[in-house]
Amino acid sequence: MRSWSDVRRGWLLLTLGVVVIAAALGGFALNKGGDPPAEPSFAVVHTPRGLLYKATTARFDAELQQAEAASRAAAAEAFASAEEQAGAYRYRAAGKEHQRSLEAYATLSASLNAGLVSLNLGELAAAEAHFRTGLELIEKRGGHDFVPALHLGLGVVYREQGRVDEALAAHHTALDVAKQERDLLAEAAALGHVGNLQAAQGRMAEALATHQRALELSQQLDHAKGQAVALGNLGHVHAEQGLPDAALDWYRRAYQLAEQRLGSIGQAFALADIGNAYRMRGQISDALISLGRALRSHAELGNTGDRAAVMDDIGDVYFRQGQLDRALAAYEGSFKLYTRIKHAVGQAAALSHVGNVYERQRQLDKALAAHERALELDTDSGHAAGRARDLGNIGNVYGRQGQMAEALDRLRAAEAIFRRVGPQGQGAQDVARTIKRLVEPLDLSQIE
Repeated sequence: MRSWSDVRRGWLLLTLGVVVIAAALGGFALNKGGDPPAEPSFAVVHTPRGLLYKATTARFDAELQQAEAASRAAAAEAFASAEEQAGAYRYRAAGKEHQRSLEAYATLSASLNAGLVSLNLGELAAAEAHFRTGLELIEKRGGHDFVPALHLGLGVVYREQGRVDEALAAHHTALDVAKQERDLLAEAAALGHVGNLQAAQGRMAEALATHQRALELSQQLDHAKGQAVALGNLGHVHAEQGLPDAALDWYRRAYQLAEQRLGSIGQAFALADIGNAYRMRGQISDALISLGRALRSHAELGNTGDRAAVMDDIGDVYFRQGQLDRALAAYEGSFKLYTRIKHAVGQAAALSHVGNVYERQRQLDKALAAHERALELDTDSGHAAGRARDLGNIGNVYGRQGQMAEALDRLRAAEAIFRRVGPQGQGAQDVARTIKRLVEPLDLSQIE
């Protein structure tokens, strides 16, 4: 019986390496929230599965025109410190500084950027609160140009919380505003998020069409970061369909683009994807080489979160080869890195894989403890897909122990979450198959 290790990669484990690599964004309409700055209002944030936006210092300064002198100085000093900390991947320190800025004088810029920092920390409730604060400020002061950026962030939060309908609504709000303002890059960004949700719901043909449209818009703009994200997303959909050859083609195109026009972070994202495609094809040596290169790049950048994610991928390669000691070492290394930055969702993902190794080694008590701790972390952080994975793993272990009532209870709970948040790939299918296999030989009257 396999465990649910393929369900781990939700959005949060893919937004850790948020790096500002472009500062040009088309003009959302400004509405009262300070005069339009001469410099760009937003910076494009490159993540492996989508573009997000953060406010620039210029946009923040425009908002401060309305503040009193004392408040202005305190808010500006804290905002500058927060941006410095975030640029060095010190997200917890950045979050504290953004909060200090908001307390001195509440701005849309600090609300948006604080929400992104909370996403990187896996703190969904805090991220939602910051994004909603931003929307409330728009009602009071204006600043309509923030609407797409805030709704894109909210959509990511809702997706991870399993609020799929709300996530789609948030992304469609961003999409509608982008179309109204004829901002093609914002439209491409919103389409990317919509396509990811379609894929999570198993609507693969729609997802491919949506990501293809995002790619066309990014090509029309000659926007390299948007193209790289769209190429990667097209690869992800093919990978989720069990088509590693097609996925690898898209990932290679993303890497070639990153090599020519993007920095190390774009190359590292593509290398990790290429490594996972090689793993799917059974090319283990090639997989480890690509993943090793991605790991070194993230280490050089000082990006602990994405380094942890790649360590997890390396563990998967060894796990599927039956090299359990090496897999365990990689997963434990991933857990330590996530613990270092206090990222609960990442810790849970790594622990779920540690539990899978113990289960394969027939150390079922250790496996159960690891999965139950993962469930606690995912429950506390509100990560719905992670909870489904953890409950499936716990049910799996109980089934191996012969505790059928407990197994079915956890598996049905996992199935209910999967139904709410979308198929989520192989994990949902495995849960359904395992329930069927456990139920068929049982006299259900004995476990009421």
